[in-house]
Amino acid sequence: MRTIKAFIRVSPKRKQNFDAAVRFRISDGRSVQLFYTSSIYVDPKVWDSKSGHIKAKVLYSDIERKEFDNSVDRMKTLLLDVYDNAPNKESLTSKDFVTLVDMRQHPERYDIEDDSMDFFKAFDKYLFSKGKDLSPNTLKECHVTYRCLQRFQLFKAIESGASFKLDFDYLDAKLIEEFEDFLKNEHRYCAMPKYKQVYESVPEKRTPKQRGRNTICCIIKKFRAFIMWAVNEGLTDNDPFRKYTIKGQIYGTPYYITIDERNKIADADLSALWEAASEDIKKRISKTHIPQLAIQRDIFVFQCLVGCRVSDLYSLTPAKVVGDTIQYIAGKTKGEQPNTIVVPLNSRAKEILARYYDGERTNGALFPFIAQQRYNDAIKDIFTLVGITRMVTILNTITDKEEQHPINEVASSHMARRTFVGNAYKKFKDPALVGSMSGHVDGSRSFARYRDIDLDIKKEVVKELE
Repeated sequence: MRTIKAFIRVSPKRKQNFDAAVRFRISDGRSVQLFYTSSIYVDPKVWDSKSGHIKAKVLYSDIERKEFDNSVDRMKTLLLDVYDNAPNKESLTSKDFVTLVDMRQHPERYDIEDDSMDFFKAFDKYLFSKGKDLSPNTLKECHVTYRCLQRFQLFKAIESGASFKLDFDYLDAKLIEEFEDFLKNEHRYCAMPKYKQVYESVPEKRTPKQRGRNTICCIIKKFRAFIMWAVNEGLTDNDPFRKYTIKGQIYGTPYYITIDERNKIADADLSALWEAASEDIKKRISKTHIPQLAIQRDIFVFQCLVGCRVSDLYSLTPAKVVGDTIQYIAGKTKGEQPNTIVVPLNSRAKEILARYYDGERTNGALFPFIAQQRYNDAIKDIFTLVGITRMVTILNTITDKEEQHPINEVASSHMARRTFVGNAYKKFKDPALVGSMSGHVDGSRSFARYRDIDLDIKKEVVKELE
């Protein structure tokens, strides 16, 4: 089975002085070894040779890290596709392979028309052309959709017992329904020996789990966006989504912490709480982890005070501290609404900021961020230590049923955003004012849910009717 690896080569004497080009090696058994040097450059000090990306512990903004990592992943996808479609693989040399890649990227240089533009070649072009305009999370979701479609194609071939390829001309509503059904049941297929080849050919870092309605809806929407792009580019005039209705995403009532609970977290002595904790909690949370939890606690409280998405939080730099405000453009909506969001910093936010930013530093991340999943895990541990464990009602998007869970088990970075929006709306009841600081697009359906969240608001309305 062919594999691909990204790597760099640097001279030890010059390691600190220049960026290195990212290279790629395709291996296919013992007979094939192909090399390609890309135009992607990286500082050797931040390169992780094992993952082929930027080191996880390096203080890069989340957007910069994602843009680089995605550029490496896109190049891998392109190189593998060129190799898979290359004739006479056994006699293919690296020099010939470089030419084939250049022909794919720049057909105009070879006086040829790209009439062979197939489905996944078009998706590659879509990712390359749209990548810079999409937020890191949206781009990641596009890559997930790409791999799901690749596995669906292999799945269909196995099911039919014949060759099957996704083709613009043969896409229809029925095929989209089959793809949606595949997404619903992929967690079962990946465990079946019959489909082992599918997951060897197009693997995921994590074994596919059962997807909820919202996740499937997101993937289908990314699929539709690609088709609309292909139609606009003149690659096809077939839009199968004209006769297909995407099921809407569903959400429960937002849950969040109160200002008193937020302040309790902010003021807690985590070391003292750990000493007084039960043995079960001590087994779950190591004492040596407390200093790191204290840092992540500060970051979480700060996020509660500015209300930004976690992707925007991780992109904060000293340059975005302007006077007594934080100013940034939301990554998620920069393509449709690139407005600068200005959030004044209150005294508690300034106090937290002063612990990590001296007002002089001009580069690097604003806070010592860790990987987002580890940040979410830390938030759950903080809630547990502080004793914020009340029950909340959530909507299970797999079963479409409401469930009750302790809030510490479902706490995450997005709760900080909900805490800002929920408490601000509760006090001022002005969606335009709150939305201008949270970055919600005008008329946002997700923001509209906050109008129903607070019993106190309802009591005030009823009281006025007495």
